[in-house]
Amino acid sequence: MTGGIEYREVVQSTAVGSGFTLSQFGDITSLLLSIGDWVVRGIINIVDLASLTAAQGALSINSGNTVTDHVVGDNQMDIPLVAVANEGSVSLFNRFSLSAETTIYLKAKLVGAVGNVVTGKIEARQMG
Repeated sequence: MTGGIEYREVVQSTAVGSGFTLSQFGDITSLLLSIGDWVVRGIINIVDLASLTAAQGALSINSGNTVTDHVVGDNQMDIPLVAVANEGSVSLFNRFSLSAETTIYLKAKLVGAVGNVVTGKIEARQMG
């Protein structure tokens, strides 16, 4: 390697989120990561919801609606919505330096809609 980041492990998971409570974060999917420095990417897609008025996504060490580690613009972002059908997507990136095996959650918060409406993918690359 010549002056860069070495990616030693790639883990990914894809799932459809379900059972979201209005205006609360819910888990889409998660990954269990080992000790080390990780760059984690989450992709969230929201499809065809005319009643959706706002949405946010996050990468977090906390599940569900626990938001104590959320920082807007860092590991939490608004999901821009397309005006016609209120569809939207966002990619989130964050670095996690883990001293113990830790689960990282890809989460979404929906305002104005509930149900099986969110798909997501999370992947992580361990830095060498």
